[in-house]
Amino acid sequence: MNIITDAWLPVVTQDGQKTKITLAQLSDPNIKEIDFPRLDFQGAGYQLLIGLLQTTFAPSDREQWINLYESPPSAEALQNAFHPVIHAFSLTGDGVAKGARFMQ
Repeated sequence: MNIITDAWLPVVTQDGQKTKITLAQLSDPNIKEIDFPRLDFQGAGYQLLIGLLQTTFAPSDREQWINLYESPPSAEALQNAFHPVIHAFSLTGDGVAKGARFMQ
């Protein structure tokens, strides 16, 4: 399992349905909120997402930040931004980084 490529992030959609998405699907306007079972997990989830986005998709200036705020990136744009770090987010040591596991 890879945290970036697999659908694992629990979310609630605008119509109240609970589902799991990939991290690249974060900008889907149908996503209302991430939905972890405990508040401490919720906070940790936001910290993970903020850190990943700051590392891989940070706007270069204020104008680009405003443009992204007004018109969020597509899932494809996010997946392309995440691609260089996919190897570091394997939970099971399979896939791109055989043997290596997340946080090792």
